[in-house]
Amino acid sequence: MNELHLSLNIDGLPLFKSSKVTLWPVLGRIINLEPEIVFPIAITCGSSKPQCLEFLKETVDELKILMQNGLLIGDKAYSIILSCIVCDAPAKSMVKAIKNHTGYSSCDRCVIRGRSVHRRMTLADCTTLPLRTASSFRAQTDPEHHRGYSPFCDLQVDMVNYMHCVCLGVMRRLLLRWIRGEKSTTKHVPLKRPSLSAHQVQIIGERLLALKTHLPKIFARKPRSLVEVDRWKATEFRVSKHVTEQLAEFAHKLLTSFVKKSSELYGELFPVYNVHMLLHLSKDAITFGGLDKCSAFRFENYMQQILKNVRSGKNLLSQVVRRHKESVSMPIVNDQQSVKKFTSERPNNSYILENGHCCEILEVLDDSIAPNLKCQVFTSKYPLFQSPCTSNLIGAYTTSLTVAIIKRIPSSYIASTAILLELANGKIVFLGIAHEFFY
Repeated sequence: MNELHLSLNIDGLPLFKSSKVTLWPVLGRIINLEPEIVFPIAITCGSSKPQCLEFLKETVDELKILMQNGLLIGDKAYSIILSCIVCDAPAKSMVKAIKNHTGYSSCDRCVIRGRSVHRRMTLADCTTLPLRTASSFRAQTDPEHHRGYSPFCDLQVDMVNYMHCVCLGVMRRLLLRWIRGEKSTTKHVPLKRPSLSAHQVQIIGERLLALKTHLPKIFARKPRSLVEVDRWKATEFRVSKHVTEQLAEFAHKLLTSFVKKSSELYGELFPVYNVHMLLHLSKDAITFGGLDKCSAFRFENYMQQILKNVRSGKNLLSQVVRRHKESVSMPIVNDQQSVKKFTSERPNNSYILENGHCCEILEVLDDSIAPNLKCQVFTSKYPLFQSPCTSNLIGAYTTSLTVAIIKRIPSSYIASTAILLELANGKIVFLGIAHEFFY
């Protein structure tokens, strides 16, 4: 490996509920190196959102040097490539010095012009619109899109984030629309009734809770009832999302169809900025080799570590820097973070093999780094559903014990983690987890 692909994150971190003091860390991670570790590059503290981008100057200047000259580690030289900057919509508009997501020319991917509907900005046009390019952005050919000059204009970089766009944006909006309807914003907009009855919401909530015992440990948060949807985190909305780069073209057709019909299904106020950005999602999956490579999940987790390091309101930056120095100076007891640990205990023993077969680990035969496994392998599988597309596209299969054989296999044959569900009719369902593939 001769290249290091760097991903940056810039976002605000409120420290106290009783104060406006906020940290603005610039975080980084190497996305083509396992395990992916988040590290701080710069941290700014203030009582408000930065009014200018001067706090990014040193970071950008250092990046220029690294991208031009590379990085020498020992006797080996590495090229530094800035793959993307991960921001939510408000931070992205600030860092790129462009109009906010509520503006008419807010989309930084295409030249769509929004339409104000009852004081809400909507972007419902799904026709083929000219895309913005690096040259047109730097030349500021669309004056209505820009608010100033971004220090990142001198660097080849893109800024995306599906965590806030899809998980906390569209999925959250859809769930709230289904279970609560949409309140009237003005006297001219009638109340939109919920799509689901109270009984249906209760049944879905019960099924979500029943999934708790079937989800493997890679899910940091287990499902909660829809009654608590206001407190759901992005990882909980993520359970319902599957977009893979291998099927990006098909995914784009589905997403385009959804955006086109969203106004008809959920009203003319529905296709806001986050909904429109779904049209550009499949391209990001191809560009970055998967949406997890340009998501904010790892950065948000690290932000919580920073928050825990602040223990009083005095010398805030000193506290964060000292705690960071302590963490990096601690001796590493076990440097096996990237080694996959296998178990025969449910629900953490279900996988999809490289040949496409589903399997369940019955016994780990040795304790080496790449152990051999005694598995129950299901040699035949069928799509869980066929409409609107075959479920094979998202790794959802059904099988049964009648086609199962006991087999010894190397752990290197495993391709992805899966969720195993046993149905009342004796059938077994395997759900491949799209965002947790082995490399």
